[in-house]
Amino acid sequence: IKTPMGDHEGAKVSDSIAIIPILRAGLSMADGMLELMPNAGVHHIGMYRAKDSLLPIQYYNRLPKNKVCDVAYIVDPCIAT
Repeated sequence: IKTPMGDHEGAKVSDSIAIIPILRAGLSMADGMLELMPNAGVHHIGMYRAKDSLLPIQYYNRLPKNKVCDVAYIVDPCIAT
């Protein structure tokens, strides 16, 4: 790849990719990721934070039971919180 800073040798991203949005805020980010990687699989997780302990609680899980990808991107705009 030729860039303004000079030539660069890139790396190929794995063929087996999954996008995992955290419901519901992550869904909008999953759409953008699918534009970049249209062959990626999409799996969903639903979580919220307990009011008292602030610990995450999972209420929905549609992850496959068997390994179906080499790389998984978890997308959520508030993952740091």
